[in-house]
Amino acid sequence: MKIDKKFLIIFVFILFSLYSKSQLLPLKKYFTENGLVSSQVWSIIEDKHGYIWFGCSSGISKFNGFKFTNFRLQEGLPSESINKLEASKSGIIVASTVKGLAYITDWGKEFKEIPNIGECSDIVIFDSIKEKNKFLKFKPFLFACVKNKGIYRFDFEKKTWSYFGFKKYNPTAIQFLGTKIVFASQKGYIFQSEINGTNIKLIGHTKTITKIKRIKKDKALLISEKAIYLLSNNKINTLAKAESNEEIFFDALIDFKNNLWIASNFGLRKTKEEKNILYTSKNGIPGIRVLSAFESKEGILWFGTNHGVCKLISEDILVFRNPEKRSSSSYISFYYDSDKKTMMIGNTSGVVLVKNNKTKILKSKYLLKFPVWAINKDKKNNYYFATEGGGIVKRSLSGKEWYFKAEKKYLPGNNVTDILIKGETIYASCKEGFAVFKNNKWKVYNITNGLPVSYVRCLENYSKGRILLGTLGNGILIYEKEQFFPLLKETPKEIKSVYAIYYDSKKDIVWAATNYGLAKVKNGKYTLYNTKNGFLPFGLSAVYPVKEYLWIGSDGGALLFDPKKEKVIKILTKDDGLPGNEFTTHNAIAKDDKNHIWFGFFGGAARLDNLGLNEQKVKEFNPKILLTSIKYYYKDKIFTKTALHDAKIIIPYGAKEIFITFDIIWFRNEYSLSMDYKLKGINTNWNKIKDYKDLKIYFTSISPGKHPLFIRISSILSSKQFIKKILEIDTPIPWWQKPFYQALISIFSVFFIITLVQIFSYYKTKKLEEEKRILNKLVEKRTAELASLNKELEEKNNILKELANHDYLTGLYNRRFFMSELNVLKNIASREKNFITCFLIFDIDNFKKINDTYGHIVGDEVLRAIATIIQKNLRRKSDIAARYGGEEFIVALLKSNKKSAMEIAENIRQEVETTKIQIDELTLSLTISGGVHCIDLSKATNKELNQAIEEADKKLYLAKNRGKNRIEG
Repeated sequence: MKIDKKFLIIFVFILFSLYSKSQLLPLKKYFTENGLVSSQVWSIIEDKHGYIWFGCSSGISKFNGFKFTNFRLQEGLPSESINKLEASKSGIIVASTVKGLAYITDWGKEFKEIPNIGECSDIVIFDSIKEKNKFLKFKPFLFACVKNKGIYRFDFEKKTWSYFGFKKYNPTAIQFLGTKIVFASQKGYIFQSEINGTNIKLIGHTKTITKIKRIKKDKALLISEKAIYLLSNNKINTLAKAESNEEIFFDALIDFKNNLWIASNFGLRKTKEEKNILYTSKNGIPGIRVLSAFESKEGILWFGTNHGVCKLISEDILVFRNPEKRSSSSYISFYYDSDKKTMMIGNTSGVVLVKNNKTKILKSKYLLKFPVWAINKDKKNNYYFATEGGGIVKRSLSGKEWYFKAEKKYLPGNNVTDILIKGETIYASCKEGFAVFKNNKWKVYNITNGLPVSYVRCLENYSKGRILLGTLGNGILIYEKEQFFPLLKETPKEIKSVYAIYYDSKKDIVWAATNYGLAKVKNGKYTLYNTKNGFLPFGLSAVYPVKEYLWIGSDGGALLFDPKKEKVIKILTKDDGLPGNEFTTHNAIAKDDKNHIWFGFFGGAARLDNLGLNEQKVKEFNPKILLTSIKYYYKDKIFTKTALHDAKIIIPYGAKEIFITFDIIWFRNEYSLSMDYKLKGINTNWNKIKDYKDLKIYFTSISPGKHPLFIRISSILSSKQFIKKILEIDTPIPWWQKPFYQALISIFSVFFIITLVQIFSYYKTKKLEEEKRILNKLVEKRTAELASLNKELEEKNNILKELANHDYLTGLYNRRFFMSELNVLKNIASREKNFITCFLIFDIDNFKKINDTYGHIVGDEVLRAIATIIQKNLRRKSDIAARYGGEEFIVALLKSNKKSAMEIAENIRQEVETTKIQIDELTLSLTISGGVHCIDLSKATNKELNQAIEEADKKLYLAKNRGKNRIEG
């Protein structure tokens, strides 16, 4: 049976797509919204300084790694539709457009048109070299294949064209290989000649060549629409062919790893050792049509598409996205099942299974409803999934599921953040507390029965059978024999909120990830590592051991920390190909048995080979610095100087507002750089530069003298740094500061001072008695004022005592004062009978959602509004209202009864429900839940008093469980 070739190619294309549909190339992408001049990128080159230039369908973009500089018609281009760009070693950039040629010189602001010679199918620059005084001098010539006219040469100095030759061959593409010219004719013949156009030889015959791309001095790629050839040693070998009539090749390159990359209308094909991988928009390519391909001197690959440009730094990263076209792309937790050789990944809507680079969704309708924060497995091969909102799911190998939820009193809440399995015991942390499953029973802990804080973020095994709890608000706690103890006697603010914990049992060290940095706790003392140790200025969310290092997840990327050197040695961000910068949770790092390290981001998952410990493929640390302009104001005029090749300038004394601008060229992770400047004679210390997109140094004025300007660039990941002098400013000394005039001024100053002293002595003696009289009156006045100030101070002390008893946010009493006041009232009540006191406890429904959605500022306004409503509904001055903690409020109604208390609580609930809270342009509708319990205060002990408050709190939770927005009594 005959198989249609076209059908076979389409089938292979579909197979490629299916194979890699859940994997993404680790690309950094740039679009028009990032500053790129237009979306279609037809040509990519690198100039002598290291800038990358993109020739697009609507102009040209020059890129330094941080910002784009764009050129269009107004910058001198004859047309904005660019066919090809060429760069010379002397700094000239030539653009071939649909309406002619133009060039721009070093530091130029505008393009200059080249006289029209006809329709050009290809251009190339040849740099003739002359050695003078041991310096190389380049003289560039532009060669153009002109349709039906042959090859012409343009002299940039004379601004003239001259006929070079080969008219009868009608060349379509040209390139220089060493001292040889290689060109292709319209009929597909490849020729070679000497540099002067003599000794023409026929090398071979191919398809019609559209582009000849030099690889090395003696090697080139011959690119046609249907095939890629390698020209080496005057021999032509076929590297790749189009698989169908529909496939069209636009460009190709061979990278430093000897991979062949082909840009085509089908996407981007990578070929090595006869193995093909096709990357399309499904694999992260910005557009379906890949139009251009380029490798910079630093080994970075650039690909231009019909929808932007992308950068590929490392192929050691594999990126995964959700299979089955699910909307969620945030990966929260990892668990490697060594038995099944499968990485289980919890995301915001279920669990993804990854095996042999293929992904699929774990079939569970219940799990698909909730984010999965943690995954673990017991000795009986039952899986446990911690969900946000759905409690804990236990799942057997057969797929049967059991659900542990707060409604059945298994857990303090259904927002489970972590699961730790130790033998037959299961520990679960929640946003509402902590739970332990032992001997087939659940024990629940929260702030009502010994847990000092409600939000437990993570769990970790500790020594001697103990468990570590990382909390938000109370630091690290130790759980031992149903009791909780702080890891540190006094928890500093830096580790009050802990997002991840790792315990190194060999060294007895606890590592904690916080918003302030990485904390190390040993022998009851802590050390904090932060930006001084190379950390990014972001909060940390995960910590994971790999050999002698720690992988740290942060809101700004992945960091590799060396505890011995006490510094970050590697930083990975979106610039390195990760799907995002922000880590999701403490469980968003894991490793498998193939020495891969996995990361989870808001944006996808990434897998690094060799645990991510392989060296970054960065050539010598040598970012380039280029001075671009100087501007200053002098005598109400603006002076600007550009093209500063000599890097020297004279600025007159008195010049103001001096602006010095320069560029840094660096296409890798910007967080790996630290940049400072110092102007000698002006700055005593190095000054940090923060904005790499707008590199500008400003001085209000500069003192006389010669001042060299130094830029220091340091690598955060190593000890490498270099200091470069980019400018020397010479400010001449003004005439009045010269020695002769300085001497005259000194003599005049001495006589002037003597005269002034005599005049002042006369008036000083005359006024001395008057001043003495005034001073005596002033002493009397100050004595009176001091007495007044003492009185005012006493009043302010009374105010401070009052403030100490109130909650700073709502104005209500605070919890400490409330409890102390109850003890006082209890002593008073003991002298009476039937001193019935009712406790009302309220909690704002769904308050966390308000904070997460609108932020803590809006949350604070909500707390104030609720406090106002509560205070407004209290009928007597004797009633006490306080903020009990977080979004909870408590009220004590003295000499009351349950009926009256329920009525007041219901009034408060109804007013909250019907009140529209206005915060700026935001209108919120809220509800609260409450619990009521009464006690005879005249007979109550301290223990019974606390139990009464707990009973009101339990009724509050009952109201919550019964649907919220209600009062239970």
